[in-house]
Formats: sequence, structure tokens, C-alpha cells
Amino acid sequence: MLQHAFSQAIKGLLMHPWLLFNSELVPHYTFLWRNLKRKITGKVVPAKPAGGKANVFKPYCGLVVIGVHPDFRGKGFAQLLMAEFEKRAIELQQSELILSVKKNNTSAIQAYNKFGWSIKEEQPVTFVMQKKVGRMVAGG
Repeated sequence: MLQHAFSQAIKGLLMHPWLLFNSELVPHYTFLWRNLKRKITGKVVPAKPAGGKANVFKPYCGLVVIGVHPDFRGKGFAQLLMAEFEKRAIELQQSELILSVKKNNTSAIQAYNKFGWSIKEEQPVTFVMQKKVGRMVAGG
């Protein structure tokens, strides 16, 4: 899923190059460049820790894009999509879900709050929201 999301992100940047200057993307240039080189060369080069200290990666599942066509809003589809996302995250043995939503998207923020999400971090234009979910036990 991550490789698909990365491919879609690159396609999006090629179609909308001005997004390269988005303040939320700039800190991730190193990550993008490293993955782009890996795609082109096929070589995997481990990331170097900043400041000589090992970076600790905390795994999570991120929701990139979700939407319901206006003709189908208010019919429970968003709830079904969110439930499926949570189910798949649990199947991947992840306990933290993350998404980013624009601050002015009050209807989405209200919906995410209704589904148990909370604001983790405030950025200039967006909120980073999170939800903790239970991990599935093997065989259960």
C-alpha cells in the first residue's frame, strides 16, 4: 500500500508541481528523493540518522485520501470506509492511525471526531489527527 501511495504522490506532484513548495512537504524532501532514487536505480540505501543518533520509527497507518460523492453523503458510507480502514490497520498489527485534515474542513473534523479521532498536532494549515485501535490477537 505504501508503494502505491508513493507512486500516486509522485504522479500528483508531476501533475501539480507547485505542490512541491507546500510548507508541509518541504520537510519530507529527503524521504521523497531517497525513494525516488530507489525507484529509478532499484537500490535500497538505509536512511542516515540525523545528528548521529538513530531515528526511531514508530509504525502507524496513515489515511491519505477519503471522500464520498455528494450524492451518497449522509448514507453511512464514510462510516463503512473508516471501519474498513481500521480493520485493515488492525490486520497489519498497527495500533495508531494518522490523517491530516485542513483546519477549515469543519465537517470532516466533526466526522472524524464522531469516529473517535482526536487532534494530535496543529500545523499551519492542517490538523494531524490520530486514533488508537486495538491490535488483533493471532487466531482471534
